[in-house]
Amino acid sequence: MNLHSAPTPLSPEMGAPRSGGQRRWTVQLAAVVLGLQAAFFLGVLGWAMLRGSWITEWKLTVLQVSLSVAALAAAHYLLIFGPLALLVLAAIIVVFVRPRAGWVFAMAVQCIVLFLGLEIYFIERGDDIVELPILYLMLLGAVLIVVFLNSPEGRLLLTRSPAPPVAPAMMPPMPPSPPAEHGERP
Repeated sequence: MNLHSAPTPLSPEMGAPRSGGQRRWTVQLAAVVLGLQAAFFLGVLGWAMLRGSWITEWKLTVLQVSLSVAALAAAHYLLIFGPLALLVLAAIIVVFVRPRAGWVFAMAVQCIVLFLGLEIYFIERGDDIVELPILYLMLLGAVLIVVFLNSPEGRLLLTRSPAPPVAPAMMPPMPPSPPAEHGERP
């Protein structure tokens, strides 16, 4: 047997032993961080809906609906931050139910947030979302969450949960073996 072929206790194949409390703490921390991001998205969404009198500025013509600029801007915020908030809330649920899949889902959501943030930054120059610090806070939050999820503490979500201790099986007593005779080997 080759000594180098056996996995060491801290090798990636076996994973470092972690306590259940440490992993549970990481799941809770990931949920809180994602919850803060969801609260930010919902706060921006609420701010966009309440900042103007866009509901009263709707103009209805005979068979066409014409919207004001304020109503279109509010709809823009709704289309951006509404689905993002729902995705982050779904990531929180998945992190609690299946931490490994939750880690992957949370990283995918952060990729979507970063891609959408860069798309808004480069394409929608002059829009309120680029002029206000909302976009920069959105990007900063996503980057910090990616850093947390890739840290050793965040990577605990990728480890398998410790198996519950198994009670030893009760084995019946072995019957005594017959005495060996002279010249015979057992």
